Amino acid sequence: MSENKHYRKEWIENGRIICIRFNDVGKEAADLCYADLAELFGQWNLDRPLHLLMDVRLGNILVSSQALMRSRQVTRITGSTPGRTAVLIDNAFTAQIVSGLLRALSGERERAVFSQESIARAWLLQNNTTTTAEIKKAPPPGYEG
Repeated sequence: MSENKHYRKEWIENGRIICIRFNDVGKEAADLCYADLAELFGQWNLDRPLHLLMDVRLGNILVSSQALMRSRQVTRITGSTPGRTAVLIDNAFTAQIVSGLLRALSGERERAVFSQESIARAWLLQNNTTTTAEIKKAPPPGYEG
């Protein structure tokens, strides 16, 4: 596990999911996280899926424009890395913004927004039976906001 003042990064589910738990989502946090993810995806063994859980449950704090920009940039570096990305959010307005962003992102990686961590973890670890197109059409799974 590594930690800084902006987020904590840890492996969960017996090392099958990398989880990043944010304390804030400002410019510095977005820039540091982007650098961490660029390194992680750049060094990843493509024979294994890389499942990513981004926990941004910060109450009424909105995601910064820098965080949104960096999330688009992360999409470019994930390339053909197998796996899924789940985003945990507890604010209905932010969930709508992030869900819209995820639908607009290109690439092969499946992405979805959740409000419950247990549902997000289960989705990350399930067999790849849901297509990205199906996720783009569906409301955010597990989100009651």
